[in-house]
Amino acid sequence: MQHFTKRIAIGQSFLNFYFNKIFTVEGIRYHVSVVGTDKKAYSFNMELKENDWVLSNPLNCPSWITDLEKEFSQTINDNISSDN
Repeated sequence: MQHFTKRIAIGQSFLNFYFNKIFTVEGIRYHVSVVGTDKKAYSFNMELKENDWVLSNPLNCPSWITDLEKEFSQTINDNISSDN
């Protein structure tokens, strides 16, 4: 699947994270976007490193996003598994 959505709990709220598979010269990436509880839009990329999906540039992400990196990785892997 080229795109999918995952609803994830952030404290007392739930946010919808939108995953879009993109093809780059460096390989497949997932562009992820979300509107935070502060009503600001955030986006970041996930890339495959050593069989794990990780944030491409974690220094540009707020801590509540970096704290969810493993959950994002599992979400991507689950989606890939359901496609096969």
